[in-house]
Amino acid sequence: MKCDCHHADYSSCIDIVPIFSGLSAEEKQEVAAITGHKSYTKGEMIYLAGDKGEKLYVIHEGYVKISRLSPTGKEQVIRVLGPGEFMGELTLFSSQPMTDNAVAITDTTMCMIEGQQLKKLMQKYPAIAFKIMEELSRRLEKAEN
Repeated sequence: MKCDCHHADYSSCIDIVPIFSGLSAEEKQEVAAITGHKSYTKGEMIYLAGDKGEKLYVIHEGYVKISRLSPTGKEQVIRVLGPGEFMGELTLFSSQPMTDNAVAITDTTMCMIEGQQLKKLMQKYPAIAFKIMEELSRRLEKAEN
């Protein structure tokens, strides 16, 4: 289903995501054309460790907790994401399954882009690839410090 997520000012999911900020209006429309949407209720699982990924999830409204279980079974919160932030990017570039769990901690609306379609857009618009690499680098640096 095409993404019809809108903020109060009627800007689309694409407009609030930093990785798409350098795109023209026409390029953003191309991204929106391959974007689906889904709503989750508070407490609903979005994905579990071990699930097949291959999607970029973009939070439009609400908050999502990313966590994983320690070897002793204790939950370790990796981060909490809000509007404009994304997740699932690591599985876009490998055949590895998801390594963490994602749960909606409020009612949440997300836009989702299938990995194969996003890769095609990244080839067409390298700026998207560079923005994703920039964000991954930022997250890696934060995790190391």
